Amino acid sequence: MNTVGRQVLRTLAVLVVLQVLTSFVGAWLLGRMTPAVERILVENERSLEAVERMALALAEAKHVSDAPSRFVAALAIAEGNVTEEAEREELHALREGHEAALAGDRGAQERVVGALARLGRINRDAMERSNREAQRLGLAGAWVVALFGVIGLIGSVIAVVRTRRRLVAPLRVLADVVTDHARGGSHRRCPRTEGGELGEVLGNVNELLDRIERAKPKPEALDPRDEALLRLLDAREEATWILDESGSVKAANAAALDALAADPALRERLAEAVAAGAFEGAKVTAVRGGALIERG
Repeated sequence: MNTVGRQVLRTLAVLVVLQVLTSFVGAWLLGRMTPAVERILVENERSLEAVERMALALAEAKHVSDAPSRFVAALAIAEGNVTEEAEREELHALREGHEAALAGDRGAQERVVGALARLGRINRDAMERSNREAQRLGLAGAWVVALFGVIGLIGSVIAVVRTRRRLVAPLRVLADVVTDHARGGSHRRCPRTEGGELGEVLGNVNELLDRIERAKPKPEALDPRDEALLRLLDAREEATWILDESGSVKAANAAALDALAADPALRERLAEAVAAGAFEGAKVTAVRGGALIERG
């Protein structure tokens, strides 16, 4: 695989790994929260329901015949759903005193009611602890997922910047250099700032442009007198033309070119002036078989 391909693959791999890690961490934390929530909704709630049934059966013992059996059934549920060690002592007290309490013994009833109250409080305290644990895990999970999200965002920004600097920017420069050369700017070249295949491409483009430049025909050297005459034309503000012996315009300054563009018939009159040696509103000077025409 080439260097550019490896750069792109590494960038994509980093982003994918960050996303996968974020997903796994979020799933793991949710999995940790599930037992705590389940304990609140199932285990402790079941024990509290059994406490309520026993209290109701105790209150109806004098008037409802099946109250003792309902008490025993609820006690069995509570004994089969022990989630805290402190429950065992209260359940033992209920097992020992429930018969006397259901029979109407005032002292036994007080002991049973106290044991039921403590058993309910033990389960409510356990539920509160489980609730706090679930909230703590939820908050920690939110912060961890947010942290991985921020890391993923930073990684994405770094990846985009690196890709722009090492891939997009050199390609943009390459396109600009080729466009400039197509428009006549033959001196601009690509900077050799990248290694690998992209650096080779930039170098090859530079070499190709150099070859094209060397293959161009070299312009003939100007006669010193012609060069001085051209400089004179550029320095004049008034319209000035240089014509050959056939009357064709060989050189002109900016004002002269504007005049030709504004008056198409002017070119014919200038050709006639070469033969006549005069032009209305201008000075005609013979120059090397042609004429220099200067408007005053």
